[in-house]
Amino acid sequence: QGVHMFIEKPLGVSAPEQVEEINKVISESGVIVAVGYMLRYSAAVEKALELLNGKKPVCVNAKYNAAYSRIHKKDWWSVKTSGGPVVEQGTHFADLIRYIGGEVDLSTIQAVSVPANCSIAKNLSE
Repeated sequence: QGVHMFIEKPLGVSAPEQVEEINKVISESGVIVAVGYMLRYSAAVEKALELLNGKKPVCVNAKYNAAYSRIHKKDWWSVKTSGGPVVEQGTHFADLIRYIGGEVDLSTIQAVSVPANCSIAKNLSE
């Protein structure tokens, strides 16, 4: 009780309503809790902020390159235990967009999920 926390993402991989309940309890406790996103502190992000000189970007294009076949952390692939690659890596881009560009209207966001065993995903990887 009363211990401030700096925690790893995600706050939860359960239904949004359950995560909202966790958020409510934290908010009512008066404890300071921050979800850590390490890319905010990278030299590239610091340079981007310097170049923007206080201006807000109107468009962001983010790309993450990784040899996922060589990453042996099985939890990164598990939607049930960690949320899968989108939560493990994609949320870093969402955080950076908000960090650099400010809060966004969530009703304007769209996403498409392509399962790895889907024929279109196979075509994308070739």
